[in-house]
Amino acid sequence: RDFCLSRGLGDVYKRQKKALPLKVLKKAQAQDAQETEKKGIPYQVEALSFNPRIFLYHNFLLPKQCDYLINLGSEYSISADSNSPYGAFLLNHQRDSIIKDIEHLIAEWTQIPIENGEVMFLRQTPAGIELPNHVDYFYGPDSEQYIGDQGNRLASVIIFLEEPEQGGEVYFPEAKIKIPCKKGDALLYFNLKADGSLDEASVHSFAKVVKGNKWTLTKWLRQSPAYHQQSTVDDHKDAVA
Repeated sequence: RDFCLSRGLGDVYKRQKKALPLKVLKKAQAQDAQETEKKGIPYQVEALSFNPRIFLYHNFLLPKQCDYLINLGSEYSISADSNSPYGAFLLNHQRDSIIKDIEHLIAEWTQIPIENGEVMFLRQTPAGIELPNHVDYFYGPDSEQYIGDQGNRLASVIIFLEEPEQGGEVYFPEAKIKIPCKKGDALLYFNLKADGSLDEASVHSFAKVVKGNKWTLTKWLRQSPAYHQQSTVDDHKDAVA
């Protein structure tokens, strides 16, 4: 399957050491649109904000790919039962062909190497569950043990695998943006500024799921190659999206 890859935006970020005006971002996005239209591919990347940097990739995955990932939940005992975990790292499926394809798609889109990514995290959010304001980057007096040589979490990608009947939106209060959970869409946001400093504007929350279930696949991307250590995210609850 051929995907629209926003290479232009990635190249712009690589060349710049400071934040770009929104008009520059829009120009790069328009150039990408023209290139993909020539190939007969519908343009699918939407720039939602530049402070913080937030992008939405419509139809990033096919429905059957989403369903495949949801079915993996049974292998990790993920369920809506309060006695079972709501999410798990896909440690046993890092060589799975579909997982590897998704890893490559994320790397192509974000222009961040696959090696910089943590293990993918599959999560189910049942009705009645919400997650208040939080950030994904590591901070505080104990943050260095989680950052290590891998660096902080530069960016996060959340892929919506199943949309609830009501609720579950992702909300960025600083940007005043609320993103609905549409099956197959992927949300990219940067946790660090272009100069590498923490972007406090990246704070976000997940609205309560009012009806139905929400399934997501999250990929945290580091500044340097990561070594897929589950403890780096398991023990730092303030930095888990």
